[in-house]
Amino acid sequence: MPPSNLILIEDRPTHDRLIADAHNSSQPTVLYVSNSILPACKAFAPKLEALAERTPEVQFLVVEFCTETSDLFKFAPNQLPVLVLVKGWWARTIMGANLGELERGVKGMLEEGK
Repeated sequence: MPPSNLILIEDRPTHDRLIADAHNSSQPTVLYVSNSILPACKAFAPKLEALAERTPEVQFLVVEFCTETSDLFKFAPNQLPVLVLVKGWWARTIMGANLGELERGVKGMLEEGK
């Protein structure tokens, strides 16, 4: 069972609401855009879930890149996974399955609030 701070976004209204909430909150948020059939995304998903378990104070939003969600983003499936770190109106994009970079970004967002 995924941790409670890991939320699956399945449609545009949910995406728009959760991103607006993230912009209006001081809670760090990670938006993970994935396509579960791609090997890099398959391999990275358990690592993201483990990070979510270790950092319950961070909200993790997961979007499956498919026909229903592709119009939300300006990149192609071969660029996945993509991670977007959001805190208020600040955002940073990490291209690719770079766990170390994600962990540093999450740590930085958490330390900024102390």
